[in-house]
Amino acid sequence: MAAIFSGFLLILNDNKCNFSIFTGSKLLKLFVMENFVAYNPVKVHFGKAVVADLGKTITFYGKKVLLVYGKGSVKKNGSYDDVIQQLEKFSMEITEFSGIKSNPLVVDVDKAIELGINNKVEMVIALGGGSVIDSAKIIALCIPANLNPWKVMKMRAFPRESLPVITVLTIAATGSEMNDVSVLQNLETGEKIGYVNPMIYPKHSFLDPVYTYSVSSEYTAYGIVDMISHTFETF
Repeated sequence: MAAIFSGFLLILNDNKCNFSIFTGSKLLKLFVMENFVAYNPVKVHFGKAVVADLGKTITFYGKKVLLVYGKGSVKKNGSYDDVIQQLEKFSMEITEFSGIKSNPLVVDVDKAIELGINNKVEMVIALGGGSVIDSAKIIALCIPANLNPWKVMKMRAFPRESLPVITVLTIAATGSEMNDVSVLQNLETGEKIGYVNPMIYPKHSFLDPVYTYSVSSEYTAYGIVDMISHTFETF
């Protein structure tokens, strides 16, 4: 069957979709569209000052929070103060783990897991970019059963549950705030590997463009290249 819409022709045939662009009777372009299934459970909060909704959003998950971030840029761009204000407003118990590095290290993740277990945290908030979010995902996955993060990454340990992960993004690059992927490196073994598990999809991701204003033009360019690379590497 076919349907014509102002110069476009959509043909459904043999379980495939062919999408044609034409002028009058002249065919300009024919696209073959592949079948696919799309799934993404992440709830996105986008816009200026959306972190104002953080506190009431996460009360559903408990009161004890592990806040994970990097080396301190979050304290310069205002995102740290905004998050802390929300957590305190809703009487959350806050445990902080800072110092996550670019190309995150499993040794730091291991320390954060121990800290989270000792403080009986109920959720993990990642404040930063892709490295922080990747780390937070594995931290949240390993805390419930006190699993070794590298064994999990190497598929030698198999988590059955994960703490909720909430992200507050401060730089646009990897897209980790929207997926179920984490990448960590181990300096002892010289490996850097990726891990995929639907349990590590963030529950909520807060994207306030204002937090990216302090990112240099150089790192903004790096982020754009990163986006393009991650888009093409899946094909």
